[in-house]
Amino acid sequence: MQRSTAVFAVALFALPCLWDKDTLADELRGLPGHFDLVTGRWFRHSDAYYQKRIDTIPALLKEQPNAFELYDDLAVAHEFLGNDGEAVRVMREKGAALAKLDDAPKDARYRYHANLGTFYVHGALRGKTDGFERALSELGKALVINPDAHFGRERFQVDLIRYAMAARENPELWSEHDFLTWTGYQLKDAEWSRALSYPSFTTKARNIEKREDKHATWEQAYTAVAGMLRFGGLEGAELYRTLGDLYAVRGHLHLAWWAFHRAEEAGHPAKARLRRARASIEFHWKQANKEVSAGVPIPTDADYRAVRDNAKRWRAAFVAAEEKALAADSDPSTDAALSALLEAADKAVPAPRLSGGGSNSKQPDKGTPVERSRSGR
Repeated sequence: MQRSTAVFAVALFALPCLWDKDTLADELRGLPGHFDLVTGRWFRHSDAYYQKRIDTIPALLKEQPNAFELYDDLAVAHEFLGNDGEAVRVMREKGAALAKLDDAPKDARYRYHANLGTFYVHGALRGKTDGFERALSELGKALVINPDAHFGRERFQVDLIRYAMAARENPELWSEHDFLTWTGYQLKDAEWSRALSYPSFTTKARNIEKREDKHATWEQAYTAVAGMLRFGGLEGAELYRTLGDLYAVRGHLHLAWWAFHRAEEAGHPAKARLRRARASIEFHWKQANKEVSAGVPIPTDADYRAVRDNAKRWRAAFVAAEEKALAADSDPSTDAALSALLEAADKAVPAPRLSGGGSNSKQPDKGTPVERSRSGR
């Protein structure tokens, strides 16, 4: 049981999405470019950024006990630093403040339940008991208040938790389904119905029970999965695997290859199937190059390691620039300041080019136009 819990934590360690003052701004900035998202070259704030909130917000709350957004900012700061117990405590203080009002704002009530559910998930992943059931209860309450929050992403988050809980009891599910297909989603997209064979190496999902209440377009599913990675605060192997499946059924095989590799690196329990999926894609490329002189650049494991190292160095450069800005009492969350930090990181660590002349962060998949959102990294 101890090993299954550890595997469960590794596979799920991302979600649901957190709510603080940065959430809407980051969502409006957009998702990172596809290749940057998969390989990790996108910004996450530094520990110093969140520690500054912890140092300053309590005094503000004493003066403004009904400034509900401050509770969110403080709790999320604790969560990002791994203090889920403190995060829950702050949310309970917010709940007590909300209970004193007969007409508590809908948005404040929604964020209370959504954040509390998130903290329970992360606490459970760190070994605390009963967290998942409590998380589902809180997230269910949040969905009742605002079913369209996070651009409709919340329902996918609940499905992901349920899938991972089922896989904890039956580990074979990790290899048989991604969380979308296990849940029974029927994507409203012709591309999905004409799915390539590559996802079959990672899932047995084609025999799932069809559910009329589970429909989504490819774009909705992608936005949900990518959004959980970008805005969830932590990254999880199952999200990368599902992202790879989504790319594969659209024919974005370069992106699928990189996403499957990232899921392997993150410790996905279905590593063997993911390796088979990547091998199948590589075989397809080799055949294409042989038969039609397609000239498809085939990434290698060495390419993968180099790109991931580049992403890690890029983030370290961003963190260093942000810490310097904080020391100068600058607010790194403004668009102007954030743009300057991103430019500093780009200058310190230029985007990679693969040895085979293949994808870089601005052109992730040959023949697939993908825009890169600088401000949303």
